[in-house]
Amino acid sequence: MAGLRQFVVQLLGLGLAVVISVLISHQLGAGAQADAFLLGRRLVTGLQELMTQVLVLVFIPMLAMRPGKEAMVRLASQAALLGMLGAALFWGGAACIVEVIAPDMSQGKMLARDVIRIFGLSLPFALVAVVLSSGLNLQQKFALPALLRLFPRIGVMLAFAGLAVAPVLPATWAYVGGSALALLGLVLLRPLPKQASTTNGPRPNVVAALVLVLGGQVALWLETAFAARTGLGGVTILELSQRMAALLGNTLALALIMPLFARWAANPDRRSRDNTWAVIIVAGGILILPQGVLAVVAPSVIHDLIGLGAFDAMAEMTPLYWVMLLAPFATLLSRVFLVYRLTCPEQAHSPMPVVLAMLADVVVRIICGVVLVPVVGIEAIGLGMVLGPLASAGVLWMPCKAAMPSRVLGVPLAASVGVGVAALVYVVIGNAGWLPDGTMEGALLLITLSGLAAAAVFLALLFRFKVFGLLKEVL
Repeated sequence: MAGLRQFVVQLLGLGLAVVISVLISHQLGAGAQADAFLLGRRLVTGLQELMTQVLVLVFIPMLAMRPGKEAMVRLASQAALLGMLGAALFWGGAACIVEVIAPDMSQGKMLARDVIRIFGLSLPFALVAVVLSSGLNLQQKFALPALLRLFPRIGVMLAFAGLAVAPVLPATWAYVGGSALALLGLVLLRPLPKQASTTNGPRPNVVAALVLVLGGQVALWLETAFAARTGLGGVTILELSQRMAALLGNTLALALIMPLFARWAANPDRRSRDNTWAVIIVAGGILILPQGVLAVVAPSVIHDLIGLGAFDAMAEMTPLYWVMLLAPFATLLSRVFLVYRLTCPEQAHSPMPVVLAMLADVVVRIICGVVLVPVVGIEAIGLGMVLGPLASAGVLWMPCKAAMPSRVLGVPLAASVGVGVAALVYVVIGNAGWLPDGTMEGALLLITLSGLAAAAVFLALLFRFKVFGLLKEVL
């Protein structure tokens, strides 16, 4: 249930992301300034988020084996040095990065360079925060660290909401300030694990972590480069589609997986009792709910929330949005298999499965970008975001070794019923004329009502058929 609590906090983060996306759409449109801001943010904060997810896989086992202030300070110092190195590289190489990633960006190159440099300054704060969050995770504290990590987004939102003219650079500086405040909050939470693991847990696989960071960054830069080459607004369309269609599902998938990894790292004996395929079915069933609701409300999201501003690329965004809805399921599958491998004592020392998995992921994305983008357009990039993790999961695949209780199927069934109710509410209320048609307020209210109806039915079915307790057992 720790994963669910963390996800509830991160729902607020999703709301902030949606607000930021709408503000960017309305103030900047799919133009040169939006491309410059989102290209810089995507390259730097994408690396930051990737390192946050991956380095936790290293720091949690380290702190589980040797908890205490000395280990925490040592790891935090190393993370700070790594972050400062990254910031220096981004500062010095920003112009070259823009030239390589988006050589055809005729407008906004100087702005993109400045955005990359400023965003890069947030890396030291973010990486030290990873160490402190790992200590809190070992104390089974997930919600508060997740809440503090929203500070950078809050800063960006306030900058865009408060400045009607030239908000890009102030929003970038606000992100750096929010990162510093988040780190300060984590320090005040005293993130020191109380005792070491009493069993021989999995040792941190640093090589595997480096491979994951490198592979993920290559994939991120390739996707951004392919989007930039589709023309003006390509990066904006990709970024907004990913945030509106996949951010919620990806957030939920990672929120469900990380507590599982923390438990297995701190107490590997529990791992033998957990059924990994049950985790996949239950977590995948939960994912059906948000992704299904996002599919139901797609017209309101695309045309009323994003499309009411200066954004004028609906025909390109719509198919990409639909493809992106599938990405969280592929992410969940690959991440669960990855965690299983990294926490397996007899396999954790070998990075080769992770290397092959990341290679398969990157190769599939390259094929989609090089072969399909010229043919079908920007939605081929989204297809690569689905097929790449699936290829990675195929490399890490493991057979189901234990019989699963049949009631695990109750979770996806309950989620499917919830999506059906959301569709009914969306159609009935949307056509009843009770809400202002074609307005942002009406769209937000309709989306909220549909989502709440789906969530209420989902939870009611879990309680009614006594499946809710299964979530505590599995997650």
